Amino acid sequence: LIESLNFKQFVMTMNRNLKTENGIFEKEISKLKAKEALLEKLLKVTYEDVKFTIQRKIIA
Repeated sequence: LIESLNFKQFVMTMNRNLKTENGIFEKEISKLKAKEALLEKLLKVTYEDVKFTIQRKIIA
């Protein structure tokens, strides 16, 4: 899923939409920045990251 072109395009579209939103209040701006940071991180997630997380849950 994370390596599919559709996933990456979806995340980039969401990120682009966030950048175009006009946050009026400081609280809204910080929420938008947090969402943007999360979307940027999602674009960099690798299969190994997901596999490592699953293995850690199994061990715990």
